[in-house]
Amino acid sequence: MLVFTLREVRMKKLMEEGFNWSEWDNTTRMEKLIEVNRNYMKVVAEDALDVEEIYQKYGIHVECGVCADGRISFAKYGRCFEGEIIPRRSIGAKFRYGHPTFRKSFDKSARYAKERGRIFVFFITFHYDDRGTEKCCAGWKNNTEKARKAAFSLRDQIRRAYPLGDVCPIVVGMETSKEEYIFFDETPDRFIATSEQIGKDRHKIFAEIQTILGSRVPLDVKKYVLRLIEGNTRHMTEHKLEAEHPISMEHCEMGIFFGEGATWTPPHRLMIINPNSMSLGEELLKAVELQIEVQQSGRVKNGFLLIVSTKYRELSEIPGAIEQTRDLTRFALQLIWSYRRDVHAMIDVMSIIVNVETKELTLVDMDHETFEFTPLEEIEYEPDFAE
Repeated sequence: MLVFTLREVRMKKLMEEGFNWSEWDNTTRMEKLIEVNRNYMKVVAEDALDVEEIYQKYGIHVECGVCADGRISFAKYGRCFEGEIIPRRSIGAKFRYGHPTFRKSFDKSARYAKERGRIFVFFITFHYDDRGTEKCCAGWKNNTEKARKAAFSLRDQIRRAYPLGDVCPIVVGMETSKEEYIFFDETPDRFIATSEQIGKDRHKIFAEIQTILGSRVPLDVKKYVLRLIEGNTRHMTEHKLEAEHPISMEHCEMGIFFGEGATWTPPHRLMIINPNSMSLGEELLKAVELQIEVQQSGRVKNGFLLIVSTKYRELSEIPGAIEQTRDLTRFALQLIWSYRRDVHAMIDVMSIIVNVETKELTLVDMDHETFEFTPLEEIEYEPDFAE
């Protein structure tokens, strides 16, 4: 039985050894992030065989759409191995299958699964808090009903695009005060909630999964859902007070992760903006506003990081990944500085590419000792920025 994910164990150990993200300057943060990345690579290597065994056992490849809020972790709720569930993030988990960038990336994952004879399972999440609407998803202005409707809409879009069943989208609510899964059937009024399964025999739980999730979810996927619910019951039972920890109640992010490949980053410490989101610029600027609020509150000091990242799998993809990171960095900086000139001095850039398999990061256009960022091509500013 997993009491913590291996990632949590490693991160907790690091925190106990004097990690102080809120007080450090950005150069020290970058040094420590590289240290975290190297440690995380070891965790991923240790978990790789377990993840592959799970994928083979259930015949699946698993991803999820989840909010950009770094405090929200779908895999954590189920006590999953590292790399078992690959997250896609945007503020409010707002995705549309027809969005060109999202569709291209999604279809690539679907092909990857099909080539290996596996079902592509995609958990579509929305999060909320039973304690009150003011604690729900800010990306939806705390309107859980809209968030739920959008999740069901994305599920239906994916089903229309993949009518043969080789892709299996499932809507999952994430209740954040108890850190609970709620798996939905065809309509919002039919669901299976983990809190109602605590103490039940696993055969009874599976019988309920069989009844609730219906015929459009393959049997092996239902068995995998059972694995997640069992992990979630342990998580909820053993850590009832975890959601009350101050770090889970207040934003304490030290930066923005803009791009893909963020699974190695320390929990709770970055707003994660995925380039597949519907309103990329709007989400990035919302994250900037959050960073300004965190700085002004004093919860985090000495400015914040803008980490720009592109993921790659094959060595042949590295040149293209580097160019994508460069363009994303240019886009982000020009947008931020055109919107909030006053944050220019607060930001330090960490430009990277990340290997999908090993999670290793590589610096792009940065000095490996000083971490100074020097873009290959000069990033043009508005004339009055030169003041």
